[in-house]
Amino acid sequence: MSATPPLTTYRPPEMLEYPAKWLVAEGGSGADAVFMFFDRLEIGRHSDSRPSLPGVLLVSDPTVSSRHCVISQEPDGRCYVRDTSRNGTRLDGRRLTPNLTTEIELGQVLTIGKELRLRLDGVPPT
Repeated sequence: MSATPPLTTYRPPEMLEYPAKWLVAEGGSGADAVFMFFDRLEIGRHSDSRPSLPGVLLVSDPTVSSRHCVISQEPDGRCYVRDTSRNGTRLDGRRLTPNLTTEIELGQVLTIGKELRLRLDGVPPT
């Protein structure tokens, strides 16, 4: 794993009545980036022509698909991830089945592209 994760762009969405969740980018520098969301967060590849929209995490990594994966949260706080990429998304080191929704629990780590590791954190499900 590289010491520096890829550059990211993120605009948090407006607060909703869902419990707060966030993805924490695990980096080698000790300064973790935090990406808060409520009902969903989409991850995709950054490009100069793509606008930065609320709830969309854009990653500067050519191995990240334009719409790589989507994390959604149910009203009870349970979260799910759907891999929509060509290069795959990993959950705790296991490659997810494309287009299949998989539950992700607090503390589990998504690996996006070559180097971005995102740990799910937040308010526990009820």
